[in-house]
Amino acid sequence: MKGSPRRFLVAVCAAAFAVAASASDTSQKPARQEQWIERPWELAYFIQVQSALGQVADKEWANEAKVVERRFPETGWFAFFDVTHRLQIEPDPIFASQDLVVTRIEFDAQGWVTTASTHEGPLRGRLKENLEIVLAAGATPAEAVYVLGQWFQGFGGSEHWAPTLCGRWDWVHPALPRDHKPHYLYGKGYRHAAVRGSFGCREWAYQLKDDRRPYIDVTSYRPGAKPADTYIREFIGWAYLGQPRKPVIGLHQGQWYCLLDCPQGAAPGRIEGIKKWAAFHGWAAPKRPKRMPMFPDSTAIRDVDE
Repeated sequence: MKGSPRRFLVAVCAAAFAVAASASDTSQKPARQEQWIERPWELAYFIQVQSALGQVADKEWANEAKVVERRFPETGWFAFFDVTHRLQIEPDPIFASQDLVVTRIEFDAQGWVTTASTHEGPLRGRLKENLEIVLAAGATPAEAVYVLGQWFQGFGGSEHWAPTLCGRWDWVHPALPRDHKPHYLYGKGYRHAAVRGSFGCREWAYQLKDDRRPYIDVTSYRPGAKPADTYIREFIGWAYLGQPRKPVIGLHQGQWYCLLDCPQGAAPGRIEGIKKWAAFHGWAAPKRPKRMPMFPDSTAIRDVDE
């Protein structure tokens, strides 16, 4: 992972080939049980940012899923974690509530979750052979797991943003058609809309990995949209263990906010005057990219055009 995407890709590919080889010889061996990819854990945290209304719906869904074991593993973790903090935002004329909530799950160097939860036992971050990063309740993938996202290796020439952890809106399984999935952020079927995000896992990783960028701007910019009609929409993020944590900022309804890891230990909330705020910390103010999403599948292997 950290600082060595090529080495990680080689290790993952080697594991995948080993899986394929063992799975292909079924004449003499019993059915093979899925295993973990054993490698050092490197994620410091996982976050999800979404609307408060969406978070309530997800949590209700996840709580209902606990009744039926592993019914909704992709959102099951919601049932066990409280919101880390909530950003109070003035109601929009169209949308009743625009409050944003941030849920952060922290890990130690062995992948054990250090954030308080209501889960009956400890949870540990693990990497499955299908490259899902999950919270594992037991020693093997056959026991309960709660999917955080897909560890996506990218394409040839995409080292500036890959690998990265992708969620439900910015990942499509390779076996499924990608181009015309309207929910899929990086496919040909994606269309800009006020209620849809244009910021995803590739944009997060690109800014996380760029040492020249002191913060991560998570704004879902749209062509021609004025600041008052620009929003922060649902996304997931992550960071490496041992690296400085970058502030997470965004523009929502004409107002800039710091969502996480704000400078000098400041509480999350409004940024009054983004240019003055950036200059005070010795940084350049955020600049709107020329294209959003920045790395669609059709251009993902090219150099970024900002």
